Amino acid sequence: MKWYLLLFPLLIVACQNQTSVPERKPRNFDRDGLEKGVKAGKYLYDAVKYENGKTQVEKYYLGDTARYELYYTDKGTLYSVYKSDEHGQRIWQENYYDDGTCKARLSMKTLENGAPQSVYHGPYEEYYENGKLKESGEYAKGNKIWTVPVSMNGKAGDTTRYEYK
Repeated sequence: MKWYLLLFPLLIVACQNQTSVPERKPRNFDRDGLEKGVKAGKYLYDAVKYENGKTQVEKYYLGDTARYELYYTDKGTLYSVYKSDEHGQRIWQENYYDDGTCKARLSMKTLENGAPQSVYHGPYEEYYENGKLKESGEYAKGNKIWTVPVSMNGKAGDTTRYEYK
């Protein structure tokens, strides 16, 4: 028997599984480490409240190295978190569903076009409400460069590439 005939079934199995995306578990933002840092006196904390008394924004200052900003709806549900570097420039953003499950994670960069402005730059991922990957891709200076959609059953679709003039 020829050696390449043995390789053929292996190649078919490998190609059938090529478009599957690994299962991901839903992820919620973990504030415990930030709270512990505040209680230990390592981090500074500031908050702004809505008129109804619910928290609108929480800010955690991690010395001179980073800052986290947590934004809430007027019902008290976390909807967005930003992390900034030691210069106050946003480096990533996470958005959340009402149940606290991560909806999207996006990398950011600050551009110096007159006034500094943070834009999406780098890899990003979007998730279904069940926590499974919905789409992944990349931004460059605020523009999508490419995306790969993923079906609810975990199959990756075709890559879409974007060109800007």
